[in-house]
Amino acid sequence: MTREQALQLFSKVIRGFDYHPFFFILNCKADPPALPFAHQVELLFKLAFRRPIRILIGDEIGLGKTIEAILIAKMLEKRDGARKILILVPRILVEQWRSELKRFGVLAKVIERKVIDAYHRQGFPDGWYLASIDLVKREPHKSKILGVDWDIVIVDEAHRVGKTRSGQRSATQRYELVEELAKVANRNVILLSATPHRGYVADYISRLRLVDPYLIGGEKELDNESFYSLTRDAIVVRRTKMDINDVYEHRLIFKNARFIARVVKATPEEEKFNELLFEFLRDKLLEYHEYVGEEPKALPLLLALIAKRASSSPYAAMKTLERIISKRAMVVKGRAPSLDVAKLDEEARSIADALLGLGFEDYSDIYDEEEKNPDEIINRFAEECAPLINDRDVEIIRTLVSYANSIVGRGDSRLRTVFRVIEEHVLRGEKVVVFTEYRDTAEYIYRQLSIEMPDIAKEAALITGERIEIPGWRERRNPDIEDLKKYLGQGRIKVVISTDVASEGLNLQVANIIINYEPTWSPIKIEQRLGRVWRLGQERDVTSYTIFLDIRSDKDVLDILYKKLLALGRSLQESKVPIGEEVVIDMMTEEGHITIPIDTEKGVPKYSEYKALLTYIREGRIGLESYIKSIISALESLKKSLERIGLARKGLTIRIERILRDILGDFRGNEVERVFKDLFIVIVSLRKLNVKIDGNRIYVDTSKLDNIYDIYDNINSLLPNTDNKPVYLLSSAQLEGLKELHLFRVMVFFRDRPIYSEVIGVGVKNNDREFIRGRKLFEIITVASSQNNIVSAIQEYSIPNEFLESLKISASKIVLRSVVSEALKEFREYISRVEGLGFSAYHQYWEPRPNNLDLYSDKMEYLGAIIFTTPSEAAQGAIPTPVMVKEIEEKAMKIAMEYEIKSGRIPEDVSMREHFDIFSRDPRTGEIRFIEVKGKSGLDLEVELTEAEFNVAREKGDKYWLYIVYGIGTKSPRILAIQDPVNNMRWREVSVKRYRFRPEGTGG
Repeated sequence: MTREQALQLFSKVIRGFDYHPFFFILNCKADPPALPFAHQVELLFKLAFRRPIRILIGDEIGLGKTIEAILIAKMLEKRDGARKILILVPRILVEQWRSELKRFGVLAKVIERKVIDAYHRQGFPDGWYLASIDLVKREPHKSKILGVDWDIVIVDEAHRVGKTRSGQRSATQRYELVEELAKVANRNVILLSATPHRGYVADYISRLRLVDPYLIGGEKELDNESFYSLTRDAIVVRRTKMDINDVYEHRLIFKNARFIARVVKATPEEEKFNELLFEFLRDKLLEYHEYVGEEPKALPLLLALIAKRASSSPYAAMKTLERIISKRAMVVKGRAPSLDVAKLDEEARSIADALLGLGFEDYSDIYDEEEKNPDEIINRFAEECAPLINDRDVEIIRTLVSYANSIVGRGDSRLRTVFRVIEEHVLRGEKVVVFTEYRDTAEYIYRQLSIEMPDIAKEAALITGERIEIPGWRERRNPDIEDLKKYLGQGRIKVVISTDVASEGLNLQVANIIINYEPTWSPIKIEQRLGRVWRLGQERDVTSYTIFLDIRSDKDVLDILYKKLLALGRSLQESKVPIGEEVVIDMMTEEGHITIPIDTEKGVPKYSEYKALLTYIREGRIGLESYIKSIISALESLKKSLERIGLARKGLTIRIERILRDILGDFRGNEVERVFKDLFIVIVSLRKLNVKIDGNRIYVDTSKLDNIYDIYDNINSLLPNTDNKPVYLLSSAQLEGLKELHLFRVMVFFRDRPIYSEVIGVGVKNNDREFIRGRKLFEIITVASSQNNIVSAIQEYSIPNEFLESLKISASKIVLRSVVSEALKEFREYISRVEGLGFSAYHQYWEPRPNNLDLYSDKMEYLGAIIFTTPSEAAQGAIPTPVMVKEIEEKAMKIAMEYEIKSGRIPEDVSMREHFDIFSRDPRTGEIRFIEVKGKSGLDLEVELTEAEFNVAREKGDKYWLYIVYGIGTKSPRILAIQDPVNNMRWREVSVKRYRFRPEGTGG
């Protein structure tokens, strides 16, 4: 009986948190499971109390923005019955999103050219829809999307949806589409971006208008600190990895990450190749300037691309240079079409924007859905530029090809060093990802790995835009990304060699070593690649390598782009190592990733990989230093701007700590995992199952529980269904002076729909009450119900209604007031002040209004109580007089008799002639009770039975009841009724004639 009642109480408490955001995440079934991190719990908590949900989530890369958006949508499905959900993403992220949704059991309908008309004819049936934003941003698809009554619109990579100064038509069309969708002011709109501000104020404010369509005025009116300070945590949120570790979780969720630049000795052929290459490129560029006398277009881009391909690998350089020579020969023989300079210049502009933009994400801005191979675009463009190459150039190119061929055949220093790094980490049991920008280089690495390191090659996979190659693949179909992820998770793949574009969206936190094969000219690509592995779920320290050759161009790039730009605001160390030298940069910063400015105010320099390359080709080290110096100045300005608009990490700790600890119950960090493990162990013991603990892992039978979700899921599987009857337990635990712990489930409603729930404990002490919530409540219940402390289930418990009602009212006030006010603090202030300051119109369809909290109500349910058997006052020195004892006993008898009558039984006082006090009979059922009454003035429960009384109790068995009437002196006396106390409680003999019940557990 006691075990079943304890399990029933645990079940009631767990179910009582169903609408708490921490438990909401745990209850969202996902495979692999979504773990409830504190920053996500806080976000769901704040958003649950408002309607509609419109937010720009600007969390640093790797914090789980995709998961946050899915959780918000799931919450809206549960709260509002949301049925039609549209997710707009860059084309290269469609598969990642489809995979993440599938993880949550959502089979998304992908909007493609071939199916959109069918969806349109069907009226877009209810469900989750996933679309490339560049597919649906223009007609004939745009009007079909706008014609749907979407409940939720989610836009990923939202920084690409704005009014950029560049005026690219593609960006404008994206903005126009989302702007039309966001104009429906009562629609839920969720924007996601790791870089919400990219350096241009008007662009950033345009995104804020998507979140809040009521904003009025232009950049001049809204670009001020008063407005920006109001947006923080109201319509914009941003957290960094350092925030998660230090403020939210109080533990190292994000392990250390460092960038290592390793410089190795180059061969004579590599030195000659590099010197001749840049001499040729510089001469050709200067020749072009002298001849054309205007801003470079097609030819300068060709030269920049040749430099990029050569820095990637000699093999990639050979492929491009040979294509130029071959096409040039056709031009000389008159077999090639005439040169269309205007068309070539236009193509050059598109390629420069896409392939030499800030990051590899820009690639899909220009090219159609089907185009996946940057190598082919570059080589095709190089062929088209062949007429711009003269005979002298051809001879130099032939020499370069010869050098490249020699390097490939005789010794590629970068390749050999990369192989040593791979071997070093694979032997340590780590997984390695090698990133390169080009397919040709990826295939070159993969091919050479199979030749030079065949054992490692057996566990190495290749990903390019055209194919995925997994060693030992035997199925008839070709492997896909999901297959690769499965092989990685199972440990069957130790090394992945991948192009950037092919692996975009593939989160690889199962690996912890990155090798950037070529020294990229865009440091943000280092950040983007790092974000693939340095994210939630990464369990090891992360290292990102780039191998530099001891040649002039590589060392200049290292000294200027990496040591100055990448290391800005970070810790940097340099050292000599046996193979050359190393530069180590600590990648963790307070601000998180701050994007290099690419779309800035007029007159402020913005970074361009293309410009950096051309500047270096034309002016060498001095020119590149000057350019990067101007970029650093702009970056410092951007950091100050981010502080001004409220996105920098300032003043977070106190506010967040209050919400997570005081309001949401401190369900976070290692402590909550410990509490759930302890709870699980108690429940397992109550179920009499075998459990084994090995360090941080728990084994039940053949199952291994690795994380809090596993533990929670198993707890739920062991708990019974609940009923509406309160549960009462007697415990011998001595916890902070607690005498009683009364448990209430509080449910908060928003327009009569449940949005939040928790169980709050009202702890009763001698002269005080304490409200106990969250993790601490679980700790107390777990200890109180452990085998060492649980005494008995209490079959009947009577407490005055007015006393219970007072506990209920006070608990309700604590929860409703604190929860609603804290959840809505920034939101209410934002609406009130932006309207008051004239920054916005009246938010007609947003709820709640700042001064109207009548939309919220609560419902209380009494779950039961744990009564603590604390030592008596007598044992502590307060000895009552005989008169006092007699008075208490008389009052106890009176209360017990009244309780029997009220319960429908007929009691008789037999205390003067029997060794028990009351004989009671139920005329309805025929039940008979032999009742011993013990009275206590205070809240202690220590009682004694005489030997005769104890013998009667043993003789009568389950017909014998012990009524402890306690709290008589508190004006709120309670009756604690225990059936068959001899067998349900532990007693010890204290003298020949008496038995004393003391605060000791029975394990029963």
